[in-house]
Amino acid sequence: MSPTSNVRGCRRSNSLVSSTSYARAMLHEPSIVADTTPWDVAEGEVDRWRGACIQVFARCESAITEALLVLTEGAVAKPRLPHLVGQRFEKLDAAVTGGKVPSGGAARLKTALDAFRAHDDLRTILCHGSAQVAVDRCGEWLAVFRCIACRSGGTDHVVRTFTALQADEALVQLRHDGQVLNLMLGQLCKSMKSEA
Repeated sequence: MSPTSNVRGCRRSNSLVSSTSYARAMLHEPSIVADTTPWDVAEGEVDRWRGACIQVFARCESAITEALLVLTEGAVAKPRLPHLVGQRFEKLDAAVTGGKVPSGGAARLKTALDAFRAHDDLRTILCHGSAQVAVDRCGEWLAVFRCIACRSGGTDHVVRTFTALQADEALVQLRHDGQVLNLMLGQLCKSMKSEA
């Protein structure tokens, strides 16, 4: 090795490190350059997919809460909304089936609620599960989510596996069902406010 040679893109002179980036690499400090290994790329894609799904859930949960507030406007006592989102869905479902929603949109709203509730297990695993990411030889990722779900009957160990294609399909369906539900809830709130 010559007195001055190129090691990992850094210049070394007489065995002394002359580049701070080489020193950082040796000390395992984070690099400014983005990680580009297939695994790092796959992990980023899984995180973006998970975040996009959680954003859809958050929008719908907010719309559910707003609809419940509109339905309880004018009540003598201040309305107490359930803390857990599943209970809020159930309360809105009871209002829809109990006739507190104008009959013209009740059936469509009930259908939209049921379609979105079909994603409850996905919400649980994405919001409360831990993920392991693997990459196959073609560079496609596979994510394995594990979660302990606490239900009224006890606990349940849940494991769900997603390929990149399955994840994309799940997100497309979730976005569709979320948009329909948000549209229906927006129409409900508008009609209830105009009646008041």
